[in-house]
Amino acid sequence: MKRARGFAVISFLGALICLQSEGAAPHDWRLDAVRAGVTVTAPIRWEDCLKQTPEWYRSEEAARVADNVVSYQRELGGWPKNIDMAVALTEKDRTSLARQKQEDDATIDNG
Repeated sequence: MKRARGFAVISFLGALICLQSEGAAPHDWRLDAVRAGVTVTAPIRWEDCLKQTPEWYRSEEAARVADNVVSYQRELGGWPKNIDMAVALTEKDRTSLARQKQEDDATIDNG
């Protein structure tokens, strides 16, 4: 799993883009979830992101995880290693991540 993490990020974002292009605009994930009547009762684990049904990618949970992925992304384009991007972030976490955008610890392949 570690070796494929970078590809999982790209695949996850690709799945969101493809599914969003079928309906609502890409920035309209939450509204699309409401329209689809999709509800998710529990957060998923990062390693389970690519194992979801197509409907899940329109859910609020998918939008939350996608927001996390973007929050962790460095300005260089990659992500830090060994991060569970599905964990719920607090406002304090998001502020800290915003300060880390310039760091040079990015990769697109965790292997």
